[in-house]
Amino acid sequence: TIADLWELYGNLSNPLSLVVKHLLARSLCLIALPLILYMTFFWIHLKVLYKSGNGDGFFSSAFQSQLEGNSLYNASMPRYIAYGAVVTLKNHRTGGGYLHSHWHLYPETVGAKQQQVTTYSHKDDNNKWRIKKYDKESNADDGDIEFVKNGDLIRLEHLVTTRNLHSHKELAPVTKKHFQVTCYGDNGTGDANDVFKIEITGGREEQMVETVTSKVKLVHYLMNCALHSHSKQLPKWGFEQMEVSCSPNLLNANIFWNFEDNHFPRLPNVSFEVY
Repeated sequence: TIADLWELYGNLSNPLSLVVKHLLARSLCLIALPLILYMTFFWIHLKVLYKSGNGDGFFSSAFQSQLEGNSLYNASMPRYIAYGAVVTLKNHRTGGGYLHSHWHLYPETVGAKQQQVTTYSHKDDNNKWRIKKYDKESNADDGDIEFVKNGDLIRLEHLVTTRNLHSHKELAPVTKKHFQVTCYGDNGTGDANDVFKIEITGGREEQMVETVTSKVKLVHYLMNCALHSHSKQLPKWGFEQMEVSCSPNLLNANIFWNFEDNHFPRLPNVSFEVY
């Protein structure tokens, strides 16, 4: 089309008005009209398919909040993340899953034989984590309420198995340039490799971390690698769930997460519509 217009323009026997008419006609028919049709069908799609379904977890937290029947639809929960809260973390990329663990261990041929950590696209109790300070236990039931802030050192305890999110200098099972991520310890007690620094993208110093809206990365304190997930699946021993690793590349597009659920009974719940 551009070549045709150039030939028309270069032919001095053609009046300029003819070239302008061709340019307008092609812009309308080949650019504007397809774009209008695409947006129209997309709008119809969203109006017709507005209810929750089994595949909600494949969508971003913000999009899920618009689906009738979804746990985030008209939801209210604490606006800020406090120590001791039970949370879920969702990988921020398109189609990103929930940070997940279960009782099963990595096989002996894969790094350390510790508890598997994956991302899982469906909502599940094994997606729940308790957020704690790096140097002491955090209880949601009593004591002063302390909020998680940009730059804090934290630990994440898997709620079901009571082991901490952990990384070390063993290779990841699929992405060999990354480090393995596991759950480690017992009853919330592990070691220094359980400590991560939370960083809000574009955040101010000591800015409080918000439910859903804060885009964060979790940087391992000792190894300076970031919690990472992508669409690569683990073998059958990992139930073909998506790999979680620790990436030394702190500019990787797949190292960003958001807190989707936030349960802390001592804080007032706020509707998403407020913010």
